[in-house]
Amino acid sequence: MPTKPLASKIESDLSRSLILGLRWEYAGALRKAPEVIRRRVATRPNILLSDIGKLGLADPETWTIQLKSSFAAAHRFDAVRDVFLHEVAHLWASVHPEGEHETSHGPVFRALCELLGADPHATAQKSSFFDPDCRSLDGSPDPQDQLRAKVHKLLALANSPYPEEARSAASKASELITRYNLTLIEEDRERTFISRFMCDPAKRHPRYLGVISTILQRFFFVEVVWIPAWVVS
Repeated sequence: MPTKPLASKIESDLSRSLILGLRWEYAGALRKAPEVIRRRVATRPNILLSDIGKLGLADPETWTIQLKSSFAAAHRFDAVRDVFLHEVAHLWASVHPEGEHETSHGPVFRALCELLGADPHATAQKSSFFDPDCRSLDGSPDPQDQLRAKVHKLLALANSPYPEEARSAASKASELITRYNLTLIEEDRERTFISRFMCDPAKRHPRYLGVISTILQRFFFVEVVWIPAWVVS
């Protein structure tokens, strides 16, 4: 496989692993959901890694959480999880009877952050998460984070102008993922899934696709996973 498509596939695998890990985090959070909103928040949100200015963004209308892709790639999983749970609190506050008409960081939101163990200021401009060195992959004691750091460094070398060096780095990254089965959540699986592509790769998708994916998850026993893909322009 040529170097660029191989590197793109590896980045896609890393993103998929991260998103699946966050989906398990949401499943764990559901056990803490207040009874008054439990049924309304039972459907897992769409999770996207996007090139956005903020670290995270919650969209109640499409039941979607976006995370800044460069932040997710460079930080430890626990840092990404903190921002994710902050956005989960925003989603839940939007459907809470007492939170529907309050400001975005009002009392209900803050109470949900405390319930979820999330920082209510996680995505503020003054947040330490905007510092690349804050909880970076390089300083993580977690073996999975250390492996992600190695793979990202190899992917950087895969963009080398020297073909042999680029091919070698991309192959080594692929080998690491295969050998160590890089994943954040590959544990007890209760069901077997058959995957299907929902739409063609694109730089931006229309909002209605987010609505459709939420309907599929809520009513048709479908798990929707949004992953980055190589777009040939």
